[in-house]
Amino acid sequence: AAAGAGAGLGRPARTAAGLAIRWGATREESDAILARAVEMLLAGKVLAVKGLGGFHLVCDANNPAAVALLRARKRREGKAFAVMAADADAARAVCEVDAAEEAVLAGPARPIVLLRKRPDAVFAPGLADKLTELGVMLPYTPVQHLLMHDFAEAWRAAAGGEGGSDADASAAALAANPPLLVMTSGNLHDEPIVIDDEDAYERLAAVADGFLGNDRPILTRFDDSVVRVISAGSAGDAVQVIRRARGFAPLPIEVPLVKAAEEARAGAPEAGEALAPAASPDIFATGPEQKNTFALLRGAEAFVSQHIGDMENADVYDAWLAAKRRFEGLFEVEPGLVACDLHPEYLTSKWAADQDIPVVRVQHHHAHVVSVMAEHGLSDAVCGIAFDGTGYGPDGAIWGGEVLLANPAAFERFGNFAYVPMPGGAAAIKHPLRMAYGVLWAFDLLDHPGAAPALEALGADAAGLCDQMIERGLNTPMTSSVGRLFDAASALLGLCLAPAYEGEGAILLEAAIEGRVPSAFADRLSAAPADVAARAAVSARVDEPAAQAAR
Repeated sequence: AAAGAGAGLGRPARTAAGLAIRWGATREESDAILARAVEMLLAGKVLAVKGLGGFHLVCDANNPAAVALLRARKRREGKAFAVMAADADAARAVCEVDAAEEAVLAGPARPIVLLRKRPDAVFAPGLADKLTELGVMLPYTPVQHLLMHDFAEAWRAAAGGEGGSDADASAAALAANPPLLVMTSGNLHDEPIVIDDEDAYERLAAVADGFLGNDRPILTRFDDSVVRVISAGSAGDAVQVIRRARGFAPLPIEVPLVKAAEEARAGAPEAGEALAPAASPDIFATGPEQKNTFALLRGAEAFVSQHIGDMENADVYDAWLAAKRRFEGLFEVEPGLVACDLHPEYLTSKWAADQDIPVVRVQHHHAHVVSVMAEHGLSDAVCGIAFDGTGYGPDGAIWGGEVLLANPAAFERFGNFAYVPMPGGAAAIKHPLRMAYGVLWAFDLLDHPGAAPALEALGADAAGLCDQMIERGLNTPMTSSVGRLFDAASALLGLCLAPAYEGEGAILLEAAIEGRVPSAFADRLSAAPADVAARAAVSARVDEPAAQAAR
């Protein structure tokens, strides 16, 4: 089907949201619709294309103007786009693809695979700037296969397609690339991916110039999964799942601990039944506030949901409820217990408190550690390391750099990163120079020469405000979060002073290791006294024995 794609593309069925909806009832009509879609893509237009778990917003990835147009309309500032390539050879032309990565790319799950960019590759500005990796996937639905095939043929027939660019060196390099399509989730910023045709026509009409779809309804929204192939030393290659969604969820994960308990109950003699572990109810685990996934535990099987999103958004919350209902019906589960995060202000925690069944509140980082224990069948105490951005601690502080001695039922905080203040609370995440000030204040480094560029960028008024908030304890929670330390380090180095998306500071800090991210303080940092780095290293060595003694 084509919406708003022009006349002569099959019989007009109706109009919706001001768009003419035309269906291809014959091979010729369907081919004409695809040809028109390709024509629009080559002209730098944006399409909304119906996929397996929702709509994608699509444009020519080698056309800088088209990429900029999509980014502006979608209100997606900074965050990298993923692309679709026709096959692994096309991906290999711009990225490094080894045998293990090719196997994952071409496997039945067809996830987005994060691949290292080739050093000599040229990409359209705004596609995945400053980063060492590009997310690449291959077609996995009939419509995608047809569109990618026809687009690639038309691209090559047009000698790479100029897309309105000037014939400069950069344009020539882009023209030498294989045909690539941006494939990003069909939604606006922070909203769930659109799955319904009518909803798509309403919500995406301001983003897409046309719609390409079919008559297959999408019952459940699924974003594309994101993975990376990593080296696990002597264990060989391993697939690191960044976002578990289409192709992976809702496949069950066996929980060996529960399975062992069930086997113990089944094998207990009648006289000793009282000594066997008691049967546990089915459990619904709500998941966290950000990057939510939930889980249903039925016996020894855990059904972990697809990526849902950030629960502060009302539409995401509704999508969470809808996915929960579908899982309970699909797997015939009626939970007898709810597990939620210890944080009292999470929407999921508040929802759990309103239920008429028992609720267990679990500390955020204990949950991280025990999830790994449960997956691998570990029941004895372990030393678990949990580093992240935010987790509510029993002491009321924000945890995130934790070393826990833990078993499945309890934990002891063995060690943690030192607490630092977050002046302004959540504002310190959006304005990492505030976080940098808090770190400098905590370690008495405000007068350090290396701190001067960041403090000047923060400004005297803002620095004074941060100082007052810290000294008076006003809206200044303390945190051990490694994520916040990454934010501070990125700001101190001039890499990310105004993040456009969550986690950008840490992402750019990682990319800066290979010199891909310029520093806003390049001139100031290079002019710093030559002994600054040496003094910092000596200071660290002097502090180390004291830290060991404290442990």
